[in-house]
Amino acid sequence: MEIVYRGLKGRRFLIVIGDIWSTQAWDKMQRTFPNDDNRSRILLTIRLKYIVDYVSYPDFPPHSKSFLSLKDKKTGKHIVKQCRGLPLSVVVVAGILGKMDPTHDNWKNVKKNLNSFFGTVSELACFLYIGGFPENMEIGASKLIRLWISEQFVKSRSNKSLEVVAEEYLEELIDRNGVPK
Repeated sequence: MEIVYRGLKGRRFLIVIGDIWSTQAWDKMQRTFPNDDNRSRILLTIRLKYIVDYVSYPDFPPHSKSFLSLKDKKTGKHIVKQCRGLPLSVVVVAGILGKMDPTHDNWKNVKKNLNSFFGTVSELACFLYIGGFPENMEIGASKLIRLWISEQFVKSRSNKSLEVVAEEYLEELIDRNGVPK
């Protein structure tokens, strides 16, 4: 645990811990994470109410689920379907939705844009892969293309090499203002 503590000390981090089962387990784990007041976060999933009460800060009550309206639920299901089973796409779309007011019109707008922006699953996967890089990070086109190919996002078409197809994807994304030049 000391190694983890030293590795995190002075850094900003997000830790996700699933299903804390006892207060003693939380007490042991909590000592592993430094509190440097640098906006680091620890996200816990807990099933037992007494543990929720134990780990909660008085000024920060635990988050509880809220349910969607029927219209929003349908729109949300459609958005998830448009993500086509790609976990990164779900994360990126959730990030987009999380930054806007949760109105039905905003959700409909995201749904509409996801429908029209990408022609293929591969193009969507390539675009969403870019979302995994830090904002303002420059990455060379050739490196990005190699990464897309290694992740098997690029599918061959019309007897073209994977590199050529990936270049076409990148050009299409640039033309649609999906990625900066």
